[in-house]
Amino acid sequence: MFPLETETPLTQDQVVAMTRLMLHVAHVDGASTTEEVALIRAFYEGCAESGKDWENFATLAANTATPTISPSDFADAGQREMAAATCLMVAWADGAYSSQEATAVQNVA
Repeated sequence: MFPLETETPLTQDQVVAMTRLMLHVAHVDGASTTEEVALIRAFYEGCAESGKDWENFATLAANTATPTISPSDFADAGQREMAAATCLMVAWADGAYSSQEATAVQNVA
């Protein structure tokens, strides 16, 4: 389930969408923790290093609206698995897995 070492490519739009999903999971139970934000930032900034004209992470993180993502945004099964896996990692990053986080991760999956 955790496709961490995969050759699954993501477009810039997919990285932004996945980051927004992870931020949503981090905030769904009231407030994001330092551990959750650090994990999300590392993912986003690691991807952003490979390109230019990427939105600043702080600006992206400030958008607290629930992301509108559809399955077609991640056309490949590996991309969908990666989205679910990264959201699950964020949910567990602080050592607790709340019922709100569980619901949010299930909705992503």
